[in-house]
Parts: sequence; C-alpha cells; structure tokens
Amino acid sequence: MFKCFSALLAALLLAAPAHASVVIGGTRVIYPAQAPEVTVQLLNRDPQPALLQVWIDDGDAQADPNTLKVPFIVSPVMMRIEADKGQALRLMHTGEPLPHDRESLFWLNVLQVPPRADAAGNSLQMAIRTRIKLLYRPQGLAGHASEAPARVRWSTGRSDGEWFVQARNPEPYFVNLGAVRLLAGGRQLEAGAGHVPPFGQARFPINEAPGQDAAARVSYIALDDYGAGRPGEAQVALP
Repeated sequence: MFKCFSALLAALLLAAPAHASVVIGGTRVIYPAQAPEVTVQLLNRDPQPALLQVWIDDGDAQADPNTLKVPFIVSPVMMRIEADKGQALRLMHTGEPLPHDRESLFWLNVLQVPPRADAAGNSLQMAIRTRIKLLYRPQGLAGHASEAPARVRWSTGRSDGEWFVQARNPEPYFVNLGAVRLLAGGRQLEAGAGHVPPFGQARFPINEAPGQDAAARVSYIALDDYGAGRPGEAQVALP
C-alpha cells in the first residue's frame, strides 16, 4: 500500500490544485529541541472517510517518501479518518544531531486519497497533498523569532538582466514572508513571497528596474509561529 501511495504522489505533482477535506491544525509546526515529541492535529471535514499518508521531507518536494532519511519519526504514517473525526500525529526527533546555533527547516506532508465514489470505479479520483513547514528550534537561541523580521537588511540588485530585492538575515531564526513589495519612485513593485534562512539571504524578483530612490522601502507581511501575518517596513540600501 505504501508503494501505491508513492505512485499516487508522482501523479499528484502533475495534478491541478484541488481542495483537501482534511485540514492540519496550523500552517507550520515548531519543534522545540527540548520537547520529547510534538503533536499535530488533523481534522476530516468531509462527509466521507479519508485515507492518508504522512511523511517528512528535508526540502525536496518531489522526493520519494521511501528513500527519505530525515531525523524525525512521524506516527501514524498511514491512517483512515472517519467523516467529521480527527486524528493526532506524533512527531519525534530521533536524536540525530542538528545545528544548535540556528533553526533547521523540514516539511510535513499529508497526502489524502478520497474513497472511490461508486462501485463501478467510473469517477475521477484525485490525491491531494498539503505540505507545511516543520521548524526545529534549538534551545537557548539569542533573541526571539518574532523580532527577526525587523532585523532583516534589504537591498536591490541585478543578475543576468533580472532585478531583485535581496534580504539578508542576521538572526538564527527563519524569517517567513507572505508578501514582499518594493516601494520606490512612487511605484509599488511586487516581489512575491518566501523565506530567508538563518544567517543567510534570499532574493525576491521584481519585473523592472527599481531606480535610484534614496527613500526606497520594502513593505512585507511576516508570518509568525502561528501563521498570523504581521505587516512591517524597512529601508532599502541602494546598490
């Protein structure tokens, strides 16, 4: 059955977006290093049972769950949730060493396969995957995750003819951004969304030259540990 789920996953990567009836209790999972385990709640809001496979990956969305080696165990990995019922997932760190001076990013995957609608098998069946961040947070990190977005340093740049806004993160926490916009010369340039790794940088593409506006600023929506959006602005350093 696990191999069947893997085949369904491959098909899923080519499928059009669809609505999942099973929802995860949160938009991200924070795993404190000192915790023996973390519990994640699933809820089936559909009037029919749902069959699920659950796994954790380390960043490759297309990786075969059979070949993944991550320092976490999730239980159960396969389950059936009855209509309007819930299920608790248990996530446990295996104890394998991870960086102690910064957060580490993994991804929790929940693949849902709806039951066949009729005995003849004439209906189209579609597997639906939900994938959310799993952040492993070492104990004793300096500062606080909620303060990290305001400490990001912003600039603009160009590479291979493409302009971008660049974010440099001096903090040990991942900075998750739901929206980034460059405000320059009376214009508002959309730069998408993404995350900036600890002590690292990320580029957010814009579709035109930003110009030399000394008053240029970046506006953003930072997502906190609970997935709530918190607006912010920052000065942009000229190239």
